[in-house]
Amino acid sequence: MSLARPIVFENRPDVGQKAAFQSGDNLQLSKDNHHHIRNVLRLKDGDTCMICDSTGETFWVASLEFSVDGAKATLLEKATTGYTSSPVEHLILALCKGKKNDLVIEKATELGVRKISIVRTKHSIAKVSKKDQTGKLERWLRVAEAAAKQSQKPFIPQVAFFESLADLVNEVDSKRSHYIFSLRKNATPIREIPAREAGEFCSCAVGPEGDFSEEEYELFFQNGFHELSLGPYRLRSETAAITGIAALQARLGF
Repeated sequence: MSLARPIVFENRPDVGQKAAFQSGDNLQLSKDNHHHIRNVLRLKDGDTCMICDSTGETFWVASLEFSVDGAKATLLEKATTGYTSSPVEHLILALCKGKKNDLVIEKATELGVRKISIVRTKHSIAKVSKKDQTGKLERWLRVAEAAAKQSQKPFIPQVAFFESLADLVNEVDSKRSHYIFSLRKNATPIREIPAREAGEFCSCAVGPEGDFSEEEYELFFQNGFHELSLGPYRLRSETAAITGIAALQARLGF
């Protein structure tokens, strides 16, 4: 069976996120999910939805039941997603000011990005203290989950924060293609990169308002990144991120 119902992400609090669901399981849904399916989606007793943990690995058709204690879901049968993955798998975003990070996370999730890494760079104006990192990450994950629900994505992206680019590049998948959106003259126009082969995914990096430093560019180059141009206009970081993801998707194909 394929996806044709609202998606609800629900981890199993008794045995952890990776635990396998089984047919016949009765799940007490979280307060947030109860509110979402009852008041936003306006589902009723006996309606069905898709239940999955946040990894997007296995889906179940579930029947819903509401009471004064909340909402329960009874798992009926497994389902397949039928989801077409975005060719842009990983977004690297230089830390932005204010709520611009939220905006990029929201739109990147809607566009199907599976991993979002926010990194403090040499020219980043915004700062995140160590004591504020946990709160920021929790907020960003809530933004990603809300966007995944709204756009009916079968997963919630991973969101992480890095203090430096050196810490981040060590975790970049060397088997992927990697791009930096750049204003420099030698950047390759995005229309000139080849279309991808089936199953091939890429990552892309967006710098801060003052761009990446020369040292950061060199670090990218040492780890297999290539410069791409989004055109002659100077874009804000959040605009470049959203435009760049969409442009890569159009160029690389699904």
